[in-house]
Amino acid sequence: MGKKILIVDDDANALKEAETTLKNAGYETMILGDPKFIFKIIKSDQPDLILSDIIMPYHDGYSLCQELKKLYGDKIPIILATAKSYEQELIAKASKEFGANDFIIKPYKKEELLKKVDTVLKKSSPSKPEKK
Repeated sequence: MGKKILIVDDDANALKEAETTLKNAGYETMILGDPKFIFKIIKSDQPDLILSDIIMPYHDGYSLCQELKKLYGDKIPIILATAKSYEQELIAKASKEFGANDFIIKPYKKEELLKKVDTVLKKSSPSKPEKK
């Protein structure tokens, strides 16, 4: 089975779109429509990568990033997603400030989503020596 990706989005269509694309590419997926339960899920079944919407109730993608980085450091890479393409430069800057590994604009372009996921997973591969 492929790497495990947790998809977090309060939009059911976006969840299904990302899940289908990633499953068809050989990834194992977990989907979560309510970010309230993300830390419970991560604790019981840690993913290799998280694809998270930015604008959601309870936890927005930025606060989620900050909390994940505090708890797990760089162990779980994060790609932030949003439908607000007119703010692309702002999103890129903010995702770096909040600890995201990359960002993507929705609706997803299948090739772009897979390329970003592949790239982030390769960069965060455990085969790299750990920094001390």
